[in-house]
Amino acid sequence: MKRMTIRRSLPKNATIPHFLKKLVWTKFTLILSLMAIIISIAGQDLVYAQRSEAETVEVSAFQLHHVTLSVSNAERVSQWYVEMLGFTVSDRFTLTRPNGSLVQVVRVEIPGLQMNISEFEGSVSPNRTVDEQGWRHLAFQVDNVDQTYQRLQVEGVEFLTEPFTYDPLGYRIAFFRDPEGNILELYQDL
Repeated sequence: MKRMTIRRSLPKNATIPHFLKKLVWTKFTLILSLMAIIISIAGQDLVYAQRSEAETVEVSAFQLHHVTLSVSNAERVSQWYVEMLGFTVSDRFTLTRPNGSLVQVVRVEIPGLQMNISEFEGSVSPNRTVDEQGWRHLAFQVDNVDQTYQRLQVEGVEFLTEPFTYDPLGYRIAFFRDPEGNILELYQDL
């Protein structure tokens, strides 16, 4: 009797081997589907992980290494920075650009600032004022703007302003030029 009950629950033309074959095929299809889902999810995680690593690399901390000042005479200007502002010469070298032109570089520095004074073929001195767009000036912090202003004036440094204090009070400054007209600033916290 049990056997008849089983046969009645199967389709008319179904046999046990046919049923088992269909069951195996269903399991196989189910396993393939699950594997596809797992691979898809894992792939998304891998792409996300790669994106996160790339973003981490791109979001590195910036730290000032040097500034480059283009001049028509690197030796003369670097000597001025040494004599007038107390820089020291740390290196001299010549760079060759991809087009074969040469760049003469004198590297000068003070604590907190390394500057490449670079002489390029065809360099022209700027004719800038403090209100034009672009890199405006380089500021040097000093203990006393007024005393430094007086010392540099005696040495013949061209100042654009006398020392002044911004309102509200906070710092005192004075603008001046290097030998090629680049604008510099004396800065003092009050």
